[in-house]
Amino acid sequence: VLEFNFEDYSITKNEFVDSETGDRIIDYRALDIPEINDDNIPGPEYGIGGFKPDKAISVLENKYGDCKGMTSLLVVLLNQLEIDAHYCWITTDKHPYKERFPSPAADDHMICVVRTDTGFLYLDATNKYQTLGEVDERLQGKMALIEDGKDSFIIQKLPETPHSANSINTKRNLTIINDTIFDEVKAFYTGLSKHLLQFYLNDVSGSYELEAMEQLLKGHDTNMEVYDIHYEVSQLSEERFDLNFKLKKWNKIIRMDELLFIPIDDGRTTFKTIDTTRNFLYSIGDRHTRTLQLILHIPDSLDVNYLPETATYTSEDFSYHFTYNHQGDSIIYNKRFEIKNSLLKPEYFQEWNDFLKLYNKQCEEMIILTGRKD
Repeated sequence: VLEFNFEDYSITKNEFVDSETGDRIIDYRALDIPEINDDNIPGPEYGIGGFKPDKAISVLENKYGDCKGMTSLLVVLLNQLEIDAHYCWITTDKHPYKERFPSPAADDHMICVVRTDTGFLYLDATNKYQTLGEVDERLQGKMALIEDGKDSFIIQKLPETPHSANSINTKRNLTIINDTIFDEVKAFYTGLSKHLLQFYLNDVSGSYELEAMEQLLKGHDTNMEVYDIHYEVSQLSEERFDLNFKLKKWNKIIRMDELLFIPIDDGRTTFKTIDTTRNFLYSIGDRHTRTLQLILHIPDSLDVNYLPETATYTSEDFSYHFTYNHQGDSIIYNKRFEIKNSLLKPEYFQEWNDFLKLYNKQCEEMIILTGRKD
């Protein structure tokens, strides 16, 4: 039996079911037990260890574990609190299909499942930023095998949230001074988008944190400066992660006689086209929604010469919507991009390829300004 002093962490059974403090039970990972995820380090997921969970006491003493070992520790801790916790085998979205039934050939992950009066809670010990009641995007809609005592199991399909639950919503304010673009940005992350950003920040030491965030935001663009970055790394149990920053961009505006060509969207997708000769399902990535509202403040000396037209593409699996509006001394640009289904059937491969071309072309559209004629 694992000996553990819960009082050191102020954890009680009642706190687990409290919506305000329930996440504290998941913070058993304050014990600083990392997941084995380095391909260069032989981990316990190899050989029989790929199927058999490590003992909880071994994970605690060794200070490392794979998904099965960390789940084992979480199950033991919860059971000692008289919470009905169980092991659960499941496949992730690494496999480009949805199982009809659980199988060791496909189940590449393990999580902890807690039975409550109203249903199940799915706790992933390898996801440090999962909020209570949330189901990881990688696991949604997958078939799971839940142990239910000796020689007894439950087959359960994990619930799916709308694709909009995994989102990045961005608001930007642009001003132009002497052909330099100044951009104030507010971005809001939810779901898997939030988790990935927080994992990235968690892997960076404090002294390099802002430098790493700056590099993430500017990429390889040498004609851009990122500054005034503000965020709260401690937003571990919040449903939304807020990020504010400013950009200064040069060599972006193109001048031709009296015309100024202004690119306002650098959001070309990194998705890849699919080989249409492929005969089986293809995973295009996580379901998500990306929205952008951009307000361009027109300088007093300039006027609008050209605005792109509204563009819309809608299908059951993916969509985009672009709008441009001239209101007073501003141009308001809105964009929405959605991946509604992560798995595409072969008959939709060509449509996906065409969709990407149209979307990237739309992102390359420019607003044209010209000298004001009073």
